[in-house]
Amino acid sequence: MGLAQPRNGEHKGFTQSGKPLEFGKYKRGKKIGEWLQYDTTSGHVIRKTTFVKGVRQGPELVYNNTNGRIRAANWYKNDTLHGMRYVYTTVGILDSIQQYRNGRKNGLQRVYGKEERIALKKIQLVRNDTIIYERRYDYGGELQAIEYYKNGLLDGECRYYTTHYYGIDTTATRICNYKSGKKVGEEREYRGKGVLSSITTWNEGVKHGKSLSYYNDGLKYKEVNFVDGKKNGE
Repeated sequence: MGLAQPRNGEHKGFTQSGKPLEFGKYKRGKKIGEWLQYDTTSGHVIRKTTFVKGVRQGPELVYNNTNGRIRAANWYKNDTLHGMRYVYTTVGILDSIQQYRNGRKNGLQRVYGKEERIALKKIQLVRNDTIIYERRYDYGGELQAIEYYKNGLLDGECRYYTTHYYGIDTTATRICNYKSGKKVGEEREYRGKGVLSSITTWNEGVKHGKSLSYYNDGLKYKEVNFVDGKKNGE
């Protein structure tokens, strides 16, 4: 009995009921060119992938199985995600722009609001699937937060802003520090145009030390001392 010959030429795959499953071409037993994958219920094309010598190379489009809209536009190198990836909502609105390198998220990742208009909601700096830095925005495009991360946990000085729709004060509403995901050191809160409202001291994620509150004119009106998260004396 002779050895089976590698597949060559056009391929059309169907389900047992005769519905299209996948169409493409083989050369010497390996997928080449454009391959189409179908949803067996709706009959829509749900994936259009480019192959070179049996591995994904270049563009790939992923479609919604109910309305045929694009859900994702991917780019592959040697069968792994590599380059820009665009993700869309079920109604075709841009949801996020992601950057990949050798199958892992690397670089700036942009996330958008799911409204009828495109509004930047979040920017992340990611290295090997691990977040390093994040900026968040409200639906009006105004800055809400700046955060730093280490090993996937909040780490470093973080700033949070009050949302305004007619201009945002350049002074952060709240400034605090994190170490391995837990608040440490001083946390300062502001009201109005940078007027100090309170200072709270943290240790390992719990209040520890003086907690001070201030009037609008800067005079102190309350001081509470905490020990391991509890008011001193409680």
